[in-house]
Amino acid sequence: MKPTFPALIASLALAVATSPADAHSRHHRPATPMGVVLVQNTTAQPITVSLGGVAVRTLSAYSTETLLAPVGDAELRATVQLYGRSFELLDQRVRISERRTGFVQVEAPTVGRVQVVNDTGVPATAFVNGRVVAELGVGASKIVTVPLGKDQITMVANGVQVAERCVTARPFAETSVVGEAPRFASVVVTNPLPIAVTARVEGNPERVIPAGGSVSFAGVPVGTVTVTTARVAGGRLDTDRAYVSPWTGAFLVVEPPRTGFVRLDSHDDDIVQVFVDGRFLTTVAPHGDFVVELPVGCAALSVMRLDGRPVEFERVEVDPYRTAELDFGRYEDGQHRRGEQRHEEHDGRERHDDRVSTRDDGERHHEPATW
Repeated sequence: MKPTFPALIASLALAVATSPADAHSRHHRPATPMGVVLVQNTTAQPITVSLGGVAVRTLSAYSTETLLAPVGDAELRATVQLYGRSFELLDQRVRISERRTGFVQVEAPTVGRVQVVNDTGVPATAFVNGRVVAELGVGASKIVTVPLGKDQITMVANGVQVAERCVTARPFAETSVVGEAPRFASVVVTNPLPIAVTARVEGNPERVIPAGGSVSFAGVPVGTVTVTTARVAGGRLDTDRAYVSPWTGAFLVVEPPRTGFVRLDSHDDDIVQVFVDGRFLTTVAPHGDFVVELPVGCAALSVMRLDGRPVEFERVEVDPYRTAELDFGRYEDGQHRRGEQRHEEHDGRERHDDRVSTRDDGERHHEPATW
């Protein structure tokens, strides 16, 4: 049977589709153009080189390797692994040509690396051999490059040198210089009172502060310290805990006294007991005197013999800056002595007004009884 015309056309089409020429065209497409780059390692360490992110090779010291990559621009990176870290030696774009061989030389660093860290709590400036290399904010750090060999690294904050170190910069090595806040500062104590006082800062000798004056204690360790103030004539005023800041130190003002002194002067032949506002305070020997410390203000003083017989009752005004005196007992002729209240002042004069007398307070009081 002869084939029909449509069947003949279909068979010819199938033959064309499955011809050897067509199969060759499908399996042998043109290849991607490639180029060559020579990479030379001039360092004394093995390095790792990547080209276009795919061609990765390890080059031994002072060696040259050939890398193959597609024609066009590609990124070439070279790193070295030292001290458990990876250091970048080279990162550049290279042109890869089909007709021309490229050449890249990887060299050892000509500078060292130093990390400067600001732990001062304030902005700081870093210097390398006297040249500003970094402005560092609070808590900031930066890696700076320095010449190989010996370099002087300093850091300044608030006009104070907070770090100084001589480093030896080497290739592939990195060191750190940390600036820290000062460990010592000053404590200033101001005395606005009309009397001289003494001040002692923990770890420092006692100093006298004149009336209306101030003193500065230098070299006090940063942190919390104890500051004790007292009258020059005796008697502690206050004990404070002050925080010494590394940058501002500490400033304290002496508070007005909350207590004053009363001298009890006995002219009695017997031991007597002294009560303040009805509470027992102390005993006074015959013809003795005793200094007591009482809260500022009016105090009711009662003097009694041991058998309960009253000797004296007086209301005394306790002054924070003058020592009051209360005389009691018998006159030399045996007559009962009328209670006499006086105040010792600082101007050296003795004043009598009814039963009040004042005189200089230059003597020290030793272990006064405290109410």
